[in-house]
Amino acid sequence: GFCAVMVTGWRIAAAAAAAFLCLCTVACAQGQDHFTVLFTSSLRGNLEGLSRGRGGLARIECLKNNYSNVLLLDSGDFIYGGPAISTLLQGESTVDIYNRMGYSAVSFGNLDFSATLTDVQRRVVQANFTWLGANMVLNETTWEQPWWVKPYVVLRVSNVSVCVIGLDTPATPITGHNNTLNGLSASVVCAPTHKQEPRSATQLKQCCTTCSAITILAQIPFDNQTIIGVTYEGLNTLVDNLNAANKPVLLAIGADAGKFYRRGPTVIASAGQDGVFLGQIDVSVQNGVPTVSTNTSHILVVNSTTCGEDPAIKNRIGNWSMIVEPLTERVIATTEGSILKGTRNEESKLGNMVADSMLWRIKQVQPNVSMVLLDNVLLADVPCASRERPPPPPPP
Repeated sequence: GFCAVMVTGWRIAAAAAAAFLCLCTVACAQGQDHFTVLFTSSLRGNLEGLSRGRGGLARIECLKNNYSNVLLLDSGDFIYGGPAISTLLQGESTVDIYNRMGYSAVSFGNLDFSATLTDVQRRVVQANFTWLGANMVLNETTWEQPWWVKPYVVLRVSNVSVCVIGLDTPATPITGHNNTLNGLSASVVCAPTHKQEPRSATQLKQCCTTCSAITILAQIPFDNQTIIGVTYEGLNTLVDNLNAANKPVLLAIGADAGKFYRRGPTVIASAGQDGVFLGQIDVSVQNGVPTVSTNTSHILVVNSTTCGEDPAIKNRIGNWSMIVEPLTERVIATTEGSILKGTRNEESKLGNMVADSMLWRIKQVQPNVSMVLLDNVLLADVPCASRERPPPPPPP
């Protein structure tokens, strides 16, 4: 058998999520076993996919149906940060689809705290999979965790025991929804790597006492990052440290598209965002020794030319779309004049309106905030439906 450790990492940006996945041998089966790890990251509620037939959970399900002995995982940031079909329903639609697709475990990312604590708890109760965050602890406690998060889960696939450990990004207390964090009375604490490492290393050692390999699933940067005097370990450093500690890393999976390389004995791969890529890692276990087949492991492009749509998942997503449509048509404000720009060099009236609205809202909970900064590129002055994102880069 064989234990996996899922991790997303410590990116301080607001859109970072984090999880840590460790695969280690718990019970060695004789002969040879095989299974496939399929993974998504930073879905951000894109159930239906993007323009030009890219992405969508119905297509991912169609791809998944081509495999047997599948372990389906997600590294976080999968509910919020995207379309209304998930965001306006507080993720109920996304968790429902994940349940039907057979996800086994997800890790918390900071975007998953974009609603209230009550909403987070409802999604945890709704889920058939396990929500993970080994380093999410309450302030002023030794190591007490909220009831709605688990440090790890042991899964079984192809006669192999897989231990999945989750770690959230330390940016969560900064970027998470204020009401969510205050609702914990002490808030959730995710310490920086250099402070967190002794605890996580101990927990990893306890999980992987009999491990022969470790796999990391992460959204942390590949290289170390120092912000305001605090250094956060990147994926490469994490792999190096575990290998040096005689905890050999079989596989490390990141979030950015287009990476597939070796670092010492470790294979490092990466998947993309918004559900337009699906990571596929083929693992064989012979006499207790796991091996990744680099010939058949790769990052799959999810679009209308590579796969169809699973009808059951497509219909279910369609039902949720009909439920959310009236919410998207509801008028929430009116203006006396146009909010479109007259010339290219004018200030964005739409951007100013959004910034003023954000400042008004955040002052209700943080009175000392005096400024909101927006990237004007994020705010189009034409209907969203008429603008399309550029196509994703090709896979390796």
